Amino acid sequence: PGAPPIERQLTSSTSRALQAAQLSPDGAQLVWVQDGRIALQPVDGGAPRDLAAPPVQPNWVRWFPDGRRLLLGVASGPTQLDLVALPPDGGPATTLPVHPWGAAISPDGAWIASYDRAGIRVARLDGSEPRLLAGTREEAEFVCPVWSPDGRWVAYAVRGSDVQIGRASCRER
Repeated sequence: PGAPPIERQLTSSTSRALQAAQLSPDGAQLVWVQDGRIALQPVDGGAPRDLAAPPVQPNWVRWFPDGRRLLLGVASGPTQLDLVALPPDGGPATTLPVHPWGAAISPDGAWIASYDRAGIRVARLDGSEPRLLAGTREEAEFVCPVWSPDGRWVAYAVRGSDVQIGRASCRER
C-alpha cells in the first residue's frame, strides 16, 4: 500500500457555515468565505488575513488564473448574482457587468463564461463581445461552465431528464 494521506487543518471555527473555499493557482494560499468573512490563509501555516468584504456575503469565491484577483459571486436578487473582482492584496473591488447564477474565468483572464436561465454565454470581462453558446432547453438546467486549459472550449452540463455533457467553441482562434 501507498503512504498515508497527508492532512493538515488550515482553519478552525466553531461555526459550520463555510460557504466556499479555493486554493490559489500557485497552491500557496487558501481563500475562504465563512460567516460574512472573506479570508486568505497561507497553506504552509500562519494566521488568516481578512479581506474587505462586499456588503452582502459572497455565495462563492474563485481565483483568477493569474492569482492577482478573486472572483466573488454576490447575491443581488433572488435568482442572480453580481460578480465582483477583488484584488487579494488590497485595492478597489470592481463589479463586472454580468449578472449570472455562476461563472468561470478563462485561462488567460480575458473572458468569462456564465450561465443563468437563458443559457450559457461567453463575453469579455467588460461585457463586450457576448456570445450565446447554448440556449435554454425544455426542462433543462445548466450547470456551471468549465474552460479548457487552452481557453478554446467551454464544457458545461445540462441537467433535466438525462445528464448530458457538451462542449462549445467559445471564440475563434
